[in-house]
Amino acid sequence: MNHGSSPNAEAVAAPAPPRSSANLKALLAVNVLLLILLATVTWGGSIATAQNDARPRGEYTMVAGPAQGTDSSVIYLVDAINQELTAVTYNTSTKRIDGVAYRNLRRDTNSVLRGRQAPGR
Repeated sequence: MNHGSSPNAEAVAAPAPPRSSANLKALLAVNVLLLILLATVTWGGSIATAQNDARPRGEYTMVAGPAQGTDSSVIYLVDAINQELTAVTYNTSTKRIDGVAYRNLRRDTNSVLRGRQAPGR
């Protein structure tokens, strides 16, 4: 029996092979690229942010009801924040939602307040 060191002890104690400078440079380049990407996402402006600044998030109310000239019901969507009204209906043959009408309520209100006749009359 050998009471000295085991054969595996020599393998564990062996020094690690030197890292190549090419691998180290590649790893450093990847880390710098990831850091730039993180900074861009964190502090950079995005298209979604620009769109959100231009148009505030809506507050919607939805009401279903009849409409003239159609047998199906119409869904009226009112955006109180942006003051818009949209009417849509469900087309059972194509299984799609079809737009019926759109009104800019802010423009209509301003028109009435200026003394003009209300649109659509």
